[in-house]
Amino acid sequence: MFTLFLRERYPWILFFIVLLASMNLLFYLDTGFSGVSIVYFNIVTFSMVSFFLVVRYTIETRQVKHYLGNISELNKLSSESITFTPYQQKYAEVIHSIIETKELQLNNSKIQLQEETENLLAWVHEMKTPLTAMKLMMNKSRILS
Repeated sequence: MFTLFLRERYPWILFFIVLLASMNLLFYLDTGFSGVSIVYFNIVTFSMVSFFLVVRYTIETRQVKHYLGNISELNKLSSESITFTPYQQKYAEVIHSIIETKELQLNNSKIQLQEETENLLAWVHEMKTPLTAMKLMMNKSRILS
């Protein structure tokens, strides 16, 4: 998931590398920066960008989970009205597959319950018919006696 996040931000990472290379070239060519440690500058800059990417990953992951967290709202969403980034699309695909699986299980359970209900009603009907006939015969014999 993190690699997909990084792949999506490839242009920004490439921009950072080009910027860092140009700053290093500037430090190397300009004699005014001779006292500045290029390694120290690179470490600080790389640390800040890495921290920024980790924070953005955390924030965007939390946003996607919050946004897609409510299944009832997710069912109302249409894919045409919402555009996801590839990173967010991955979350949406996983959640949609889970929802489809659960809906299939729910439908199968409903079908099974309906079949059991129909079988029970058929059995009750089969039992009521002979009982009613016996009751009528007993009433007839009481009337005749």
